[in-house]
Amino acid sequence: MPFVKKAVQTLVTHYDRFAIVTRDAFADFLERYVDGKTDSNEWAHFIVQHYSDSFLEEIRRCVARLASNILPIHGNTEYACEIIRSWAFLLRSSTNASNQHKPDIATIDMTPSEAVVLDWILRRYSESDTLTVENPGEQQCLWNVQCLLEKHGDHPVWPTLEDATAELTPEES
Repeated sequence: MPFVKKAVQTLVTHYDRFAIVTRDAFADFLERYVDGKTDSNEWAHFIVQHYSDSFLEEIRRCVARLASNILPIHGNTEYACEIIRSWAFLLRSSTNASNQHKPDIATIDMTPSEAVVLDWILRRYSESDTLTVENPGEQQCLWNVQCLLEKHGDHPVWPTLEDATAELTPEES
C-alpha cells in the first residue's frame, strides 16, 4: 500500500499542532458527508478551500474527484462511502486524537473588526502597561470576546485559574 506508506511519511515530517484540529474537523465533516448530514456551505468550507497540509490536501482532492465522478468509483455507492469513511479514519489516526489527548490549544472565531480592536487594546497595554477601555467600541469588543469564550461552556479539562496563572507567570531569573 504505497498510499499508506506515503501518508505515514507525511505525518512524521509535517507535524503541526493546528493540523491536528484541522484533520479532526475534516474527518468529522467526511463522516457527516457520508451520512448525508452536510450542506453546500459545509462543502464549500471543507472541500473548496485548499490546505497547506499536504496529506489533508490530497484527501480533499480525492473526495472532490470521487464526488464529481472523476474516479472509476462513483460517489453514491456503498463502496465509495466506505472509502470516504476510511479516509476519515486515516485522518483521525494521523492525529492520534482521542478525548483524553486533544491538542493543547483553544480557538475562538472573531470578526475582523473584533480582531483589530482587540489587537489595538493589547498593543496599547504592551506600550503603557495600563489596561484601559477608551471607547464603547473597545468595551463591546471585550464583551464579544467574553461571550465567545462563554459560549463554549464548561471546560473540565482546562486548568484552574490558579494553575493557568502559574503556568503563564514567567520564572524569575
